[in-house]
Amino acid sequence: MDWRHDTSVHGSEHRRVLALAPFVERSEWLLDLHSMHEPGEPLGLAGPLAHHAARALGLGAPALVVADAGHRAGCRMRDHGAYGRADEASRFALLVECGFHGALSSLDVAHDMLARFLVASGAIDEHDVPAAWRGEPAGSAPRLVVVTEAVNVAAGDAPRLARPWVNGEVVPQAGTVVGWTAGQPVLTPYDDCVLIMPTLVHAAPGATLVRFARQR
Repeated sequence: MDWRHDTSVHGSEHRRVLALAPFVERSEWLLDLHSMHEPGEPLGLAGPLAHHAARALGLGAPALVVADAGHRAGCRMRDHGAYGRADEASRFALLVECGFHGALSSLDVAHDMLARFLVASGAIDEHDVPAAWRGEPAGSAPRLVVVTEAVNVAAGDAPRLARPWVNGEVVPQAGTVVGWTAGQPVLTPYDDCVLIMPTLVHAAPGATLVRFARQR
């Protein structure tokens, strides 16, 4: 995948893409830190290739690692070039959604993930990590979920959610109404369905309302 020629990216965002592209192409490991529109569990987006997911789980955080094929908004930095190739297993890219935009805890997650990433890459030693960057030890090993489908907003009646779902929430029963788009119900397709980043922010036609994932 090549984001330099991605026609879905325009204006100032495309200019940022062009400025960053040379650094991404020269890199061997890539950590891309984000925050989210809605409160919820931090997660690592590892892409569709197994070697990225394995390395992400090996970091020990965040608690939720998502294997996915990206989104309709365009090629992500973590999917660009060699990072999207199965024969480049020595390369590792991870996008981390650290938490809600307005939460100070998101900064703590970003520091902790940066420390873990730098140590795992061999760029620095464990004893060189600033003590303030390290988060609390994880209570359990990270879990991997695999996105099976994305629900996009359809033209018509404004989309709604059945309730304020949070990122990483597990819905026990298949057929549960998550929300509505264009007046049609959005139902969980299987038991123990994991909701990935449900949001009504920027919910224009074509935008992603929620992604469904299975636990591995």
